[in-house]
Amino acid sequence: KIITNTTRLAKRQQTFNKTQFPNKISAPI
Repeated sequence: KIITNTTRLAKRQQTFNKTQFPNKISAPI
């Protein structure tokens, strides 16, 4: 279940980044 939790957190972080910095989506991670 740790893997699922990490994936969920990563997805949440991605959504947050898209909301906060919509102009920096093309930036490399």
